[in-house]
Amino acid sequence: MLRKLLISVLVIALMVALVLWLGHANGAGRANRNAGDKDRITLESRVGAWNAILVQSRVDRTATSSPPWGARGEQHLSARERKPWLMVESLRIRHGSEEIVVPRSAFAALAFVNTMTLLQLDDGDTGCVVYMDGADASEGWRCELTVKGSHVTRRLVHSSEFPDNFREATNYVSVQPNN
Repeated sequence: MLRKLLISVLVIALMVALVLWLGHANGAGRANRNAGDKDRITLESRVGAWNAILVQSRVDRTATSSPPWGARGEQHLSARERKPWLMVESLRIRHGSEEIVVPRSAFAALAFVNTMTLLQLDDGDTGCVVYMDGADASEGWRCELTVKGSHVTRRLVHSSEFPDNFREATNYVSVQPNN
C-alpha cells in the first residue's frame, strides 16, 4: 500500500515537472508583478534570452485629454468620480544584452495593464511577441507587440470582448539612411 502511494506521488511529481518544463520550453514567460507601491507598478517577463520590463504609473488627467485603451468608458463620469489613469510609462525589451528599439507609440495609449507574457517565436532567437492584457469587462483590451531583429515590427490592439476584430493595427519599419 505504501509502495503504491509513493509511486503515485512520484508519477504526479514527474508529470508536474514535465508540464512546467514544456511550458518553459515552448517559449512562454509570464510576468511577475512587483508589490508595494500602488502608484507605480512594474511587470517583468522573461523567456530564453528575452526580457521585457513594463512600468506603469498613475497620472492625473485633464478634461481635454483623450482616453487611453482601458479608460474609454469613463467619459460619462464626472471629474470627482474618475480615478487617475494607470498609464504605461515605459516598456523595455532586451535580447541578451541588446536593447530593442520600442517606439513610444507602441505603448503610450495603454492603460491598466494586468498581465504581460513573452512568447519566443519559432524562428530561433530572432524574435518574440509581447502579449499584454489590460482593464476589464467592456473596457478590456489585448495588445500584441511583435519583435523581429532589433526592433518592434507590429502592434495590434483589440477589445477583449471581440478578439477577432482588431481595433488598431500598426506596422513599424526600420528606415536606414543612405550613406
